[in-house]
Amino acid sequence: MGKNSLIKATSKKKGRLKKSGEVDQKTKPLTTKSTKGKEAPKIKTPKKTKAATKTAAVSTDKTTAAKKRAKYPPIRSSGDQPPVDMQRPDPIEKVMRSIAAGFVLLIIVVIGTSFSNMKNYYIKTADGAVEVWKGYFAPMGTELFLHLPEMRPPASIKPAYEKNEVFPLIFHYYMERADSLLSVSRVPDFEKIKTYLGIALSYATTETLHNAAIRRLNNIDLMLLLYRAEVAAGKGTMAAFKNAKRYLDNAASLKLDQAQTKMVNLKIETISNLIAALKAKKSKGTKNPAKKK
Repeated sequence: MGKNSLIKATSKKKGRLKKSGEVDQKTKPLTTKSTKGKEAPKIKTPKKTKAATKTAAVSTDKTTAAKKRAKYPPIRSSGDQPPVDMQRPDPIEKVMRSIAAGFVLLIIVVIGTSFSNMKNYYIKTADGAVEVWKGYFAPMGTELFLHLPEMRPPASIKPAYEKNEVFPLIFHYYMERADSLLSVSRVPDFEKIKTYLGIALSYATTETLHNAAIRRLNNIDLMLLLYRAEVAAGKGTMAAFKNAKRYLDNAASLKLDQAQTKMVNLKIETISNLIAALKAKKSKGTKNPAKKK
């Protein structure tokens, strides 16, 4: 019995060893036989299925959307409160805003001052004359407006004048220049007098000054026409009398006062009588021709 049990144990042990050998043989890696001159068979990669392609596309879209969200953060609604750090004003930005506001204010002041300077006039004296300077579009710029020789400057010169203060001074200056030409002993230069009066009229800022210049111009025109009529009548011919009457008719068409109108009408009557007398003399001469010797 002891011998039989020993044989059984030995046979069981051999069986176990045999099974373990088979297992080891099965677990050995398979080796491919390399044959000379023959290419190794290519291993084909399996094709992607439609499901795999869709899965990859969805994954790519999700990645792109995530990148966009990271690059462009969502806009906060009006109810969202920004962080505390964002609510604090930037001191540099505040200073820059103050500087910009000050610069804009400075520009406005400069423009306003420049416009105001354009309305200013300045009076200066130079070599026995008075110069009128006018401001232009600049805070303190001036340019020469008029040079008035032999003009008496004002008793006290102000730092700046307005138009309605300076123009009357210029008006009276040219009116005085016209009057000075009338006081000469020789025949006055009526054309130059009219030129001065026309300049004075352009500086008349009130109706009173305007009417005064118009009256003076009418007087000069009247004097000029009366002078021409007198010179023409002095020639004593029919043509000269007719020219004299034409000058007097032009004088009567001016805007005259009552005394001037009466004077012109008397001169017209006188010239008309001279013309009639000359005609009568000529007609009498034709009726009684001189006897031949």
